[in-house]
Amino acid sequence: MKKIIFFIIIFFKLLAQDVNYNVELIVLEPDRKTPVENAKVIVAGKYINLNSKGKAQVKLPAGTYTFKILVGDKVETRTKEVSYENQVLTFLSSQENRGGITVLGEKEKVKLSRFKLEQEEIKRLPGSQGDSLKALQTLPGVFVGFPVGLTPTPQFNINITGQPYRNSDRGDFTFRGAGPRANQYYLDGFPMSYPFHLGGLSSVVNNNLIKDLEVYTGVFPSRFGYSTGGIVNIETKTEVKKNSYTWNISTFLTDASVELTPSENVFILAGGRKSYPNIFLLRAYPQGIPEDSKYADYNDFQLKYSWTISKSHKLTFISFGARDIQNYTKTQAEFESGKGRPDNRPPIGLDRSFVTNGIQYEYRPTDKFSNLTRISRNDFKEYFEVRFDSPLTAETIFGLANVTRQRLYYIENISNLEIIKKYINLEFGGQYRERKINLNAENISSRSTQFFDFFNNLVNSNPTFRALVDGDRTLAKETGGFIELQLQYQNLKGNFSTRYDHYQLSNDRRWSPRGLISYEIDSTKTTFSLGSGLFRNSPVGIEQISSKSGNPNLRMESAEHNVIGIHQEFWKDYLIKIEAFHNVFKDLVTYDNFISNPYALNNYPRDLVERPKFVEENPILPRALGYSNSADGYSRGIEIFLKKSPPKDSKTGFFGWISYSHSITKRNNHQPNLTSDEQQKRNLENGTKKLLGQTRVGTSTLNYYDDNTYEVLYDNDKALLFDLDRTHILNIIFGWKFSEAWQLGGRFRYATNVPITPIIDSNKATQAAAGLGINLYFPKYSQYYNSFRLEPVHQLDLRLDRFVNYEWGYMNWYIELINVYGRRNPTSQVFDNTRPYSSDNPRKDFDTLNSPYIQTTLPGGRLVYLPMVFFGLEVKF
Repeated sequence: MKKIIFFIIIFFKLLAQDVNYNVELIVLEPDRKTPVENAKVIVAGKYINLNSKGKAQVKLPAGTYTFKILVGDKVETRTKEVSYENQVLTFLSSQENRGGITVLGEKEKVKLSRFKLEQEEIKRLPGSQGDSLKALQTLPGVFVGFPVGLTPTPQFNINITGQPYRNSDRGDFTFRGAGPRANQYYLDGFPMSYPFHLGGLSSVVNNNLIKDLEVYTGVFPSRFGYSTGGIVNIETKTEVKKNSYTWNISTFLTDASVELTPSENVFILAGGRKSYPNIFLLRAYPQGIPEDSKYADYNDFQLKYSWTISKSHKLTFISFGARDIQNYTKTQAEFESGKGRPDNRPPIGLDRSFVTNGIQYEYRPTDKFSNLTRISRNDFKEYFEVRFDSPLTAETIFGLANVTRQRLYYIENISNLEIIKKYINLEFGGQYRERKINLNAENISSRSTQFFDFFNNLVNSNPTFRALVDGDRTLAKETGGFIELQLQYQNLKGNFSTRYDHYQLSNDRRWSPRGLISYEIDSTKTTFSLGSGLFRNSPVGIEQISSKSGNPNLRMESAEHNVIGIHQEFWKDYLIKIEAFHNVFKDLVTYDNFISNPYALNNYPRDLVERPKFVEENPILPRALGYSNSADGYSRGIEIFLKKSPPKDSKTGFFGWISYSHSITKRNNHQPNLTSDEQQKRNLENGTKKLLGQTRVGTSTLNYYDDNTYEVLYDNDKALLFDLDRTHILNIIFGWKFSEAWQLGGRFRYATNVPITPIIDSNKATQAAAGLGINLYFPKYSQYYNSFRLEPVHQLDLRLDRFVNYEWGYMNWYIELINVYGRRNPTSQVFDNTRPYSSDNPRKDFDTLNSPYIQTTLPGGRLVYLPMVFFGLEVKF
């Protein structure tokens, strides 16, 4: 009988295990009252999202389970038994395991126009040559700009591309139609001079130190200033659980990083990188290296020391920097052209670097108040060789080295006060920014017998060049303050803020209100958001604000961002974001041929030395200011972002994202467009007159001269396509780890090409203009500016990873096929001045920077374009 009873009990227990019980999960704060909203729980292979009340429902058979609770970026493990229907399991979250002091929790950050990519998603991005930061190029609303040309490098008002009309600057990215120099880049909140090394082959931050990327493309919080475009904050790791060492060697570069925890309250991160494209590719396939990095040599470093002094105090020291060297040496030139073939080009190059040193102090005396203070100094230096060559003989008429130095002091304080827990939160603080910029010319040289005539003409005709030769310096101080009120009632959230900025150089003072409202539906995991705000950015280039060559009275640029969106989470690890935006840009700095100061002080050093009598007789002279705030524009469009996150409860699985942008961006420089005949007539009429007064009437210019005559320069400009406008941009990224040992990834990108002004004909120069008795032709551009686009840009990249795990760590072998089908993406038109316009002149110039390829010839002379192959090995101890 006992045996029968025993088997009956066993039978019912086994039967009970096949029954799924409804179980309620609740995660509470240590006070046992306050729910932890939006946490996540992993149990029995199920990934469960808790609602705003810290609750979730799940069905489980009877048994004992291990529950993993994800709060922020921390994982807490609990063991519980499930034994009956409608059982309630309560878990207490441990505040002590949340990574120390947090000024702004992840749950409080907005979802609108904000993207966050974790290291696991971006570390092995295909086509990036192992560089995580290139994931920026795959986000909606982010357009790749003209990467050559830096801040604060002067532009010299020289048209590098040959286009007769430009309405943009050079830089790395544009965010939703803003200018490339309108963005700010930070590493853990500290300023970064530039995000990528020369040529764009690599970022300036070691992959293995990156925790995630935080990118704002629209209505970003008021604590971020000095930007009318977007914000990129690269966040490094915030904790180290054990000592580890990582070494990565690849085709172009080698880098290493260490993570150390010498004591319980201290951790250290350090990384370094060294490139060597000239060692391998210059010998194996020199034409495969992007022109901007063909002779490049770059390195970077990062160091972070974090000390948690106590529960309320945390101190962090950080230092990071980069250096880029590009030298066209005789040895390299002769190697590229072949032995025995002389190359008479002089050595040219660029040497730029930056270093940021900073300290951060975090103070949290209670759970309701926290304060964060950052102090840093950023030093930027650029040594850039400039050449002016003869279009006929390529002889260097004139050359010099442009040396730019900028020192940026940055102080920031952010306080966070929780007024009513979960309902009202206040964030406030301010920044102080001081930029000291020095510019001067060194190593002035020439091979021309007409050097002095050319030099003096250039000095007298180009104010920027004159300031460069004489030496120029500018000090710009900026202060900013902000206050942001964060409100929440049930599922309705609102962020309302304002920011005050004072730009000392022109004494420009502006208020910038911003607001954002969102509503989340728990049952469907749907969030609706609406945001709008004003944003400011002071002029960037020294050539713009220089008192010698520019306009020191330039005001801050302004942008109005308006966006509406929906954020939908579904299934297990999927989300889709759809946003429509409309941005309006005002007071944009643009080159202005007509703006002048009639009463400028005649204090040019060269004139004081060489023409003292002229200065004595003319102490006040009209001076062309070169730049004005007359430009404006807009950008509008729609963006779609579909993302599958990596599975957090499995070592294998699929992840990736698809981003699509459809937009249009236009600019209007509001400049009088004069024909050559009109310009010649104006020069004849006003050449001997002295300007006594100038004012703006609307967007037109009214000049008054010393002979009591007036001149009206009418604004007949139009809103034209932005130089970096791309109507369609599509990115498809996937990663599939089909076993613990193998992972396959791919990236496909498609984009409409940027607009250009096409060359439609050519004009033959006279023999006197040609000078040496040979024909010389100048391109004739269409009168319809930015009216033509070259063929679209598209490319496929693949990556295969092999993982080998050991007791001491792992090895990761990888191979990338970049530009799998050898696509040659056109970027511009190049005109040969020694030949007239024809079907093959101009020719197309192709992008070997983002779309490298290997060109080979088959029997019979047919050209074939093959993908670039990239190898690498990562070892972690």
